[in-house]
Amino acid sequence: MRPYVVVHSGVSADGRMDWAAGDLGLYYELAGRWDVDATLCGSNTILAAFPSGGNPAETTGDPGEEPADTPARQWLVVVDGQGRIDAWPTIRRQTAYWRDAIVVCSQATPAS
Repeated sequence: MRPYVVVHSGVSADGRMDWAAGDLGLYYELAGRWDVDATLCGSNTILAAFPSGGNPAETTGDPGEEPADTPARQWLVVVDGQGRIDAWPTIRRQTAYWRDAIVVCSQATPAS
């Protein structure tokens, strides 16, 4: 059986993302409406949303709040082969958007 892939991207009208801050709460609320098993993100995306120190750039709602229309939230899968993300406790508490986080790394990823 082949996987069914949904691509959900947030971009500005001119295609640039270096000057506009998106509404992460709305983005993940919309993504949570599809019946998917996982959301795949790169480390740059996560680092933009959760800078070093663990405070999200922008979130809406209570991180522990259960969405009313999402009975089974998807997993957050992050590719972090260089081990640059250090805000995992904060990221994992964003349970309004995803169930938990899975980190994809390699043997070259620093153990810390």
